[in-house]
Amino acid sequence: MNELLFHNLHLPYEVRTFDIPKVGIKRFDNKYLVYDVLIDKQTILRHYSFKEYWFEINISFDMDGEFLQELDKETNFVWSYNFDICSPFFVEKGQVYNVDLMLDVLVRSDGSNYLIKDEEEFLEGYEMNWFSEYEKINALESCNKLVSIINEYRLRSFLEEIYPFQGLNQSGLQPKLKKSKLMNDSILEKNKRMSFY
Repeated sequence: MNELLFHNLHLPYEVRTFDIPKVGIKRFDNKYLVYDVLIDKQTILRHYSFKEYWFEINISFDMDGEFLQELDKETNFVWSYNFDICSPFFVEKGQVYNVDLMLDVLVRSDGSNYLIKDEEEFLEGYEMNWFSEYEKINALESCNKLVSIINEYRLRSFLEEIYPFQGLNQSGLQPKLKKSKLMNDSILEKNKRMSFY
């Protein structure tokens, strides 16, 4: 196969499956998944996922490797790093899985200023029993850990120790996206996914 399937549950029921071209994978081991994909032929998306941290990161660069900035229209906050607070990734039969836990942290390109988003939705999701107490606790702890990395001005060095920003891969095509509904017997269903953490 020339693709890696990455299944991401957006609560409560939407499973987003990405076909990640293997040519764009920079690192994939028992701790990290790092890949580059080309978006709209002008933007390189760098993605970091973790097996020990409860977050993942998407960063957009132009074709010269410079940070791209986006505007959050709700808050007018300009950001370059987009952190999803999520479960650690787990692998089953060569496919990757994780669960988006609804909190987001947006960080400016200088790696110092940040905005935490969707806290109300996160608490509502927990009240609706979409995720467990264990997932809630780890999500909040991980959000605090991430904020401490940002406040200590270590964000860029933290990421570049895993895989440097130099040498961004321009050959990984934009991943195909398929959306489906969470099924009762899915590995991502709440009771089943807990066994992988």
